[in-house]
Amino acid sequence: GVGSLEVMPTSGAKQDSDVSMQSLAGGGSGRIMQTADGATELRGKGEASIARVEVDDKDVFIGAAGIDVSQVRLALEATHTREYEDGSRLQPSAEIGVRYDSGDGDGNNEAGIALRAGVKRIGGRLTLEGNVHGLFARGNYKEWGVDGMVSMNPGRDGQGLSFMFAPGLGDTTSEVERLWQQDLRHSVPTSANDADDIAPRLRATVGYGLTHKWQPYGEMTLANDNNRYGLGVRWHVKQAHGVGFHLNLIGEHRAAANAILLQGKVEF
Repeated sequence: GVGSLEVMPTSGAKQDSDVSMQSLAGGGSGRIMQTADGATELRGKGEASIARVEVDDKDVFIGAAGIDVSQVRLALEATHTREYEDGSRLQPSAEIGVRYDSGDGDGNNEAGIALRAGVKRIGGRLTLEGNVHGLFARGNYKEWGVDGMVSMNPGRDGQGLSFMFAPGLGDTTSEVERLWQQDLRHSVPTSANDADDIAPRLRATVGYGLTHKWQPYGEMTLANDNNRYGLGVRWHVKQAHGVGFHLNLIGEHRAAANAILLQGKVEF
């Protein structure tokens, strides 16, 4: 790409120079390894890019300059699935991501590593899941978190009790994905983190399917001062030719305000 750079000094005439940029980027993702029985799998993804920006020596005030920037990101995820005679499955998994950015000038170099280990057990209507997260970057920046989930689906006909409880402590987001996307140079160092950042959190939903169409339910979220409580009802109809209709009516209570929401969705 080409363009121009203009500088307007506090005194004197406007000065400009021609600017050009060359860049190259590439990446990919896919399965690296799988055992013969398909129980163990290793997947990976990566991307790299380089760029150079040049300013021509057209003006004495600006002068000639060249800036080089490069980025490398890699991630690996390993999973193992063990199936039991009763149809339940146990799936431990682990994930690691690394990132390295480099460039001319102060503060343009950045390196980090993110880790996650977890296990999930699915058996009939019940699902159990737990994860441990960690992120470490240059400049003494680090995050950690622990989260879990216990859920039970309604019966095959949509009737009966269903629930979901998801407690968490610390940062419970995907650290590997954040390492790829977030600019950690603008993040807050660990020493300055507020105590609320590691406070416990809880999301919970309990419902009961009266029929295959109707399900009243209640939900709550407890997270620092952002607590939320709600009561509602879901309505679902699926036609024989595959078209589905979903309606969700819920009343919410928050510390700041109350709300009544009506959501609809059509699937085809």
